[in-house]
Amino acid sequence: MQKMTLYQLTADMEALLEELNTALPETEDEAMAMYDELYRHTAEALTANLDDKIEGYVYIIKSVGTYRDAVKAERQRLQRIEKSLDAKKDKMKDAVLHAMQTLEMDKVKAGHFTVAVQNSAPRLVVHNDNAVPAAYWIDQAPKRNDAAIKDALKGGVLVADENIYLEQGQHLRIR
Repeated sequence: MQKMTLYQLTADMEALLEELNTALPETEDEAMAMYDELYRHTAEALTANLDDKIEGYVYIIKSVGTYRDAVKAERQRLQRIEKSLDAKKDKMKDAVLHAMQTLEMDKVKAGHFTVAVQNSAPRLVVHNDNAVPAAYWIDQAPKRNDAAIKDALKGGVLVADENIYLEQGQHLRIR
């Protein structure tokens, strides 16, 4: 038997169901005979092949999931290293800045490098938000609270209509 892809198997199953639904036998016996023949010729092969294909897909899904978890763990490890390196770099820069400020040095020629102390851009410091005039506040549009809407629909507090409703989807569960 020729190996078929999951897509081909699905198409064949759909074709079988379509043929079963569109055929118009004259008697109930003819209908049963037609159904038995179609089922016998197609269903066993498709089902066995489909089971194998789905099992293969699940192995790949699990493998990709495991690889994704490893990539996520590696990304987190690299982020921790990056944070540590940034902290070391900042600590060393602070030590050089402190030494130059203590010795009142504005500029030092150090081999291939010239190191200079310079003023940073001014940084805003606000200790009390009430001291900020209204003209300096940004108005923001209201934000929809989806979790509260969902709870209200579930609890019957809000009535569903064509604009707001809960939609039941489906997903694949692999155990």
